[in-house]
Amino acid sequence: MSELRKNFLNGNWVIISSERAKRPKDFKPQVEERAGSLNCPFCPGNEKQTPPEEYAIRNDNSQPDTSGWQIRVFPNKFPALNYEVSSVYFSKPFLSELYPGVGKHEVIVETPEHDTDLKNLGEDDFLSIIQTYLLRYRNALYLPAVKYVSLFRNYKREGGASLEHSHSQVLTLPFLPPQIELELRNIREYQQTNNHSLFTDYIEQELKEGCRIIHKGEQFLVLSPFAPRFPFETWVMPLRHFSGFSQINEDEIIELSYILKKTLKALSTLGDPAYNYYFHSLEGDIDFRFHIEILPRMAKPAGFEWDTGVFINYTVPEEAAEYFRVNF
Repeated sequence: MSELRKNFLNGNWVIISSERAKRPKDFKPQVEERAGSLNCPFCPGNEKQTPPEEYAIRNDNSQPDTSGWQIRVFPNKFPALNYEVSSVYFSKPFLSELYPGVGKHEVIVETPEHDTDLKNLGEDDFLSIIQTYLLRYRNALYLPAVKYVSLFRNYKREGGASLEHSHSQVLTLPFLPPQIELELRNIREYQQTNNHSLFTDYIEQELKEGCRIIHKGEQFLVLSPFAPRFPFETWVMPLRHFSGFSQINEDEIIELSYILKKTLKALSTLGDPAYNYYFHSLEGDIDFRFHIEILPRMAKPAGFEWDTGVFINYTVPEEAAEYFRVNF
């Protein structure tokens, strides 16, 4: 029998359609034709095809914007937002709001190897990437007109990646996005009603039930959320309460690197699906809790989802968690 489940954080509903449930063996591997590295702007030797780098981890004696790097960061050549505007303005036409497109849009190229994906990197290399995430995230926080920093990764074309070379992105916004504002309203309403932290109560409930827990470390918890939008959607949540990624400590970032790599490796056993992940992070709000959401693109939203905002998921999260536990 199908179930209607409500997301504790944003209040959205999903339908878990167990009558048409899909299990791991039902998902076919996603085969994607690759373009190759010859004309890839992210490959060593093609540094002049990108804007000048703003940060890099380099081998000894290699010069900026040349080969010899391990991780390279530069502005997006086709930014969604940028600081090249003549003035910062705001207007409010009838039933609308209008802002200038002010923001910073960076690309983090995670490896010089064109055909090596993030999940297949060594542990030290993966840790360097998470440390670079933190560095660029903190840098973006202090730029002008920044209210929110989005740190995200798109994997494969189905996940929105325009280039196949392994990379992530950082994009700042001059306002809080509606999704974050919605979550904050729900968090504060729960706090006022129950005099408890919504995140703390949620984690305690998940640990008590156990059926959706994938892995519990010293610092982080990996779980299948109660009301996932997509098959095998996964969340990584810190056991210590902190609101923003910038507040992570050294022990936590080491464990986060290990856990995120293991999670992506386990996800790849489902046919290496396309996915998105993003760091849900809000600085300076004690009620919010930093976490990472991983959304495999193993099902495509269609008319019903876009009409209602209600997602239909054909994989029961408790079964997804059981599969991941075996493959973690």
